[in-house]
Amino acid sequence: MNFSTSKILLIIVIFAILYSCSPLEKVPDDKLLLTNNEIFIDNKKTTNDSIQLLLLQKPNSRFLKIPIRLYLNHLSKKNADSSYLAWLNKKPNRLKNLTNLLSKKQVNRLGQSFLVKGYSKFFKKVGEEPVLIDNKKIERSKKQLNGYYKNIGYFDNTVDAKIDTLSKKVGKVIYNLQKKKPYIIDSVTALINSNSIDSIYKSISQNSFIKQNKIYNLTDFDKERKRISTHLRNNGAYYFQVNDISYNVYQDTVSKKIDVELRITDRKITKEELTTTTPHKMYKIEKVAVFVDNNAIKNKSKISDSLTYKNYTLYGSKKIKYRPKAITNAIFIDKDDYYSDYKRYQTTRALGNLNTFTYPNIEFTENKDSTALVASINLSPLKRFNFNPNIDFIHSNIQDFGITGNISVTFRNIFRG
Repeated sequence: MNFSTSKILLIIVIFAILYSCSPLEKVPDDKLLLTNNEIFIDNKKTTNDSIQLLLLQKPNSRFLKIPIRLYLNHLSKKNADSSYLAWLNKKPNRLKNLTNLLSKKQVNRLGQSFLVKGYSKFFKKVGEEPVLIDNKKIERSKKQLNGYYKNIGYFDNTVDAKIDTLSKKVGKVIYNLQKKKPYIIDSVTALINSNSIDSIYKSISQNSFIKQNKIYNLTDFDKERKRISTHLRNNGAYYFQVNDISYNVYQDTVSKKIDVELRITDRKITKEELTTTTPHKMYKIEKVAVFVDNNAIKNKSKISDSLTYKNYTLYGSKKIKYRPKAITNAIFIDKDDYYSDYKRYQTTRALGNLNTFTYPNIEFTENKDSTALVASINLSPLKRFNFNPNIDFIHSNIQDFGITGNISVTFRNIFRG
């Protein structure tokens, strides 16, 4: 008998054992094992995975259309300890004879062994409990389906569900959803307090995700908030937050039309538990300061050297030995430019890629008149030399004993003049 034949026979034996027991034995008489969910959208059956995922109950997993893990769970015992004790006490002298043959300690250890308890824990771990049809979860699944279709414009959709008993202790759930007529966006208006924000919004509104005559979709509203916020924060709106954008949606249940009102509020400032508002400003960069060592970062009074290159000033607590150009070439934040999240990200990444400083820290503060921002780029140098010796001991069939080693040296000197 070759190896392949042995494997086939083993599989046959395993399937025979599985089919010799029925997982329905663990299903209470007043319950049904869920074998399938069927969803009908406007009377047409759908197998769309994203729709199926909305249901809170899924049938037991299957392999080759067989619920293997359900069968494996059935091989486990609910209370292995109790079953063992019941077996010991089933005959009057069994416990006494077994204790005399082994010992009391060994009899107790036998109850914890794989043959008595371990195999049951194993099958519980790799198996699956029977999925029983639950009316409460059916109702929650209906709400999930209803909410999903409302979010894509079908506000008037209706969902019902029924349980179909297939055989004793076995059933399926059938969901039927009627979408009805979708709601269409009829108009979009913007209410913006800040003149500067309003001007920028008008220049980019033609690319909006929320358009007239388009079916309502909640995802479009989230995407539009992110689009507006990203654009504003890349064009000077340093204090702008995505939560400054909100929507009011007015629906006409007769015409199935929607009027959208986009609102962008002013900046909120909280001081000593008192919150006030002020129109958003577009901030430019007044100055870019680069601090090239830890002492200069922590204590500005210790700064003893500075270098100016183009629109950048480098500060250090001792003589600066870096070539300014090598550092400033990695900085995308420039004087008189509008503040930009993207340029901040580009600068952080480029400085990090130099492998000369730890992760850079970039801070922005308002100037004295609160009309512009000062950018402070804090750079903490890595060690100039990095020496890493490694030793490995080896043993193999062709060498009784050996030692191998390697040494790596990192030399950071790309900025020295």
